[in-house]
Amino acid sequence: MHTLLNPFNILVILAIFKTFASCLTHHADKPITILPYNELRSTDSSLDSRTSKVQALGAEEECAPGNCGAACAENSGIAAGNITSGSTVPFARNLSGGPIHTNSLQDIRNNLQKRYLDPVPDTREYVHILSSIISHEEQWLLPSSRLHGVHGTTTTSFQYPLDEFSTLLGVKGLYGCTSVIVASNTGVFISHIWESPTFKNKGDLSQSDEEVFWRTGYNILRDGNPTDRERSIGFTSLMGPGGILNITQRPVVFIITPFTSQIQRQYLGITTRLRYELRVNKLALALRKRIRSPERAQIIGYSRTHQHTAHDREGYLGRAIVEVEQGSAEPRRGNDSDDEGPFTYDPTIEGSWRLWVEDRVVFEQRYSHPLVPSLRNISNP
Repeated sequence: MHTLLNPFNILVILAIFKTFASCLTHHADKPITILPYNELRSTDSSLDSRTSKVQALGAEEECAPGNCGAACAENSGIAAGNITSGSTVPFARNLSGGPIHTNSLQDIRNNLQKRYLDPVPDTREYVHILSSIISHEEQWLLPSSRLHGVHGTTTTSFQYPLDEFSTLLGVKGLYGCTSVIVASNTGVFISHIWESPTFKNKGDLSQSDEEVFWRTGYNILRDGNPTDRERSIGFTSLMGPGGILNITQRPVVFIITPFTSQIQRQYLGITTRLRYELRVNKLALALRKRIRSPERAQIIGYSRTHQHTAHDREGYLGRAIVEVEQGSAEPRRGNDSDDEGPFTYDPTIEGSWRLWVEDRVVFEQRYSHPLVPSLRNISNP
């Protein structure tokens, strides 16, 4: 015992303890930070750069047909459709006729004379409710994994029904995918474009070929999906006289696309605000050249989320919603103010629509247009 505790051994033990304590202190100076799933990072510089990138990006779900799970196989929702000018819209129920779960939304919906949308104090809660209503009414455009010929890019269109005061519809499942929406005063064109293969190669870090990008993205938006011609529609067929995307209806083009995440900045060296900024700009330019609009194309970024969150029935992430409120206006007298003189009745529809991306209103537009052609009173020629 005395041998173990001699001065030399004590000094050696103290030196070892001091070194060990120094190591603990050194590591204590670097607190461990728990990062969100899409910002995981490796600090081991000895890892191979390529392997490190692949492992890190494995934390982000690729928005592709094979990764969307049961959501792509759901029977509910609108897989694709074709509702053009003059068609009836049986699924667009008057929301004022059903129970609403918050007083603020109920106040908005229950006023049958209401023609314009009101500001919303709690936007996140409001979008949760809108999502719940759309899910109940099966008004989501659901991405399809069954259209293998062009990897399931999905398009559809809707005309706002003249006999309904409120209309809601949207697209969800945006956890890296892109949606092009063209909304107007009489209807909306809406789409879902997979991240892979349109913007990137499946299971890889590389960008897809330019030909693949145009063939599986823009060409389907323009002409419809060739593997689903009975239901899919292209925007060009909606631009003629009386069409919902005719210039007279003031259509506005939106591209909803993911922001660049922190992990993509760190491991891929991406410095742009949007993940696919160059290609999205090309797409916006092509759409702007074909669709006549009083507004420039709007490019809207959203934050990546989990696949299951983007498909949630009552959430706000990973989705875009078009909300419409309208009503019939009083007949308007013609230019003659004399009650004895000739006059015309011009029944009109007045309202507004707005686009939600996540819990943000990114655009709102009011409108007024004739409900039927003018009718001249012939009793006073």
